[in-house]
Amino acid sequence: MNRPGTIIELPVTRPRILVAATIGRADLLAMFAGLAERADLTFVEYESNPGVSEELYEPYGRLTTWEQHGSARALLRAVEPDLLAMLSIGVRNQLALRREARRQGTRTIHVEHGYRLPIATQRLLSADRDKVAHAGGATGGRRSSLATNRFLAASLLRLPPGEAARIARFALPSVGGASLETLSAAAELRRPDRYVSFSPECFAFHRELDLVPAELAESTVFTGIPQFDCFRAGPGESEPDAGTVVLVDHQLHNTGFMGWDPEHHRAWVEGIHTAVVSSGRRIAVKVHPGEPNSPWAGYTDGSVEIVPSIEELEQRARSARVVLGIMSTLQLPLAGLDHIATITVEIHPRPNQVLSSRLVEAGVAHPVASFEELRAALDDIPALHRRQLPHKAAFVKRFLHRLDGRAEERLTEALLAEAGVGAAPAVGAR
Repeated sequence: MNRPGTIIELPVTRPRILVAATIGRADLLAMFAGLAERADLTFVEYESNPGVSEELYEPYGRLTTWEQHGSARALLRAVEPDLLAMLSIGVRNQLALRREARRQGTRTIHVEHGYRLPIATQRLLSADRDKVAHAGGATGGRRSSLATNRFLAASLLRLPPGEAARIARFALPSVGGASLETLSAAAELRRPDRYVSFSPECFAFHRELDLVPAELAESTVFTGIPQFDCFRAGPGESEPDAGTVVLVDHQLHNTGFMGWDPEHHRAWVEGIHTAVVSSGRRIAVKVHPGEPNSPWAGYTDGSVEIVPSIEELEQRARSARVVLGIMSTLQLPLAGLDHIATITVEIHPRPNQVLSSRLVEAGVAHPVASFEELRAALDDIPALHRRQLPHKAAFVKRFLHRLDGRAEERLTEALLAEAGVGAAPAVGAR
């Protein structure tokens, strides 16, 4: 029997959250480190994704696969989630899961994946790649397995006939990857109950593609980018110049965009290396996660360091004064640092796009279209920095929301609130 005045501590129930589309990437999983301490997470992935393994997911939660479940209803019954968090609602089975979750009353939240190029730019790039594909220069998409096809078919049988028919019309043209037009045409089916985005600029892509109504757009929660919590913007975050150039590599050569292929990538690497070394500097390069055999590994004379993690890249950036790249999410925090000047090396086989145009328009990047222009820019870093510095605060707010080391904390609180735990997340800035 409890004595009068005794405080009875009831067991704390951890919310169950089902997460889709982390695609076996350690950097995306890391966003959920804080959430994993306060919620029970289950991740659903395709068996065919190269990075999917129980060992990778174990620090964050439990791994299951689409192939292990007979339908979206069966998956939701097996997990019984309080919340469905999806980094993508574009694959057929993802769409079927989102619709079944809605039918059952389970909230679906779209969690940001990263910065996306403007839709107009993506359409031009896709058209360019389609020309190459029709000429026999590109390979098709990955085939769906029999198990995932069965998952979709069984899921549709359990949905209202009209809705199932609309998803089926989306499913056929999306085999091998849905086009922007196909995704936009199914926008009403794909929209989540709320968007949790990194920043206004990152959300702008979804707002246009998903035809997001004003009321839903205004409920968006911005968190900043958790993967970049090691970066800090502001005075006192830099160290004396060590003569290092930080470079963020890409994988355009694996896409066929703008005529890129491995040979041009090697020439791009060689041209940059020559320009940087001739300026008396060395290179610290972060290779793209999807690039197993980088030509940067061929430099063994001490002029190139391949940096294995974002955290180590941040350390190198403290004593750097210039960043190179073309366009990627990882360039955003670097461009936001007060002591850094950014040069985008827009040297393409078929130069018809400036992929870094949003950074250039924001005033925090200087594009070059030749190695001669790159060498001239490297000789003019102080002037570039003076021009870019006044624009950095506005750039951080628009592209990164904040660069204060607390993005993962904000993401955790936002998802817990959506799962019915803790305070409701503030709309917009927080």
